[in-house]
Amino acid sequence: MSSHSAVARAGAAARDETDPAALRLTVERTRAELAETVEGLFYALDVPARAKDKVEDTKTRLRTRAGELVVQVRTQAQELTGRATTQSRDVAAKATAQARDLTAKATTQARDLTAKATAQGRDAAAKATAQGQDLTGKATAQAGQLRGRTAQAWQERPVAVAGAAALATGVVLSIVVASLRDDQ
Repeated sequence: MSSHSAVARAGAAARDETDPAALRLTVERTRAELAETVEGLFYALDVPARAKDKVEDTKTRLRTRAGELVVQVRTQAQELTGRATTQSRDVAAKATAQARDLTAKATTQARDLTAKATAQGRDAAAKATAQGQDLTGKATAQAGQLRGRTAQAWQERPVAVAGAAALATGVVLSIVVASLRDDQ
């Protein structure tokens, strides 16, 4: 409210000093204006409460978004896992069919070549199995370590861990998909 209009009203009220109704009206207006001013000042000076409200709102928004991201990542992981499983079955079926064809041709051509190819195949399979078991053991150990660190980090910073988990899942899935594409 402008000070000019307040002065004008004060002047008008001074002229009507003898009128009790006019005086009551002036007092009521002044009280209302003072209450508005005090209320505005109180709100402006209550920075900690406003900051706390803002922090709580931000936390709620971040938790909600983190939950949405977790659901999204899980859904994408399930979809990619399904695709990877289907592709690996297809690759395995093709490999099996090719192996049968090659075995039949090798048997027809000569028994010597069959024995040699079988021995080489067994050696390669044993080596691949050993390497696979070794890699599986390493991956399991690393996963256990990561699980422990993740649990500790989750206790300390759940929102940051959820974001990192989403990112890591995306990276792992990208690697798996790229690997499957390279194998084809």
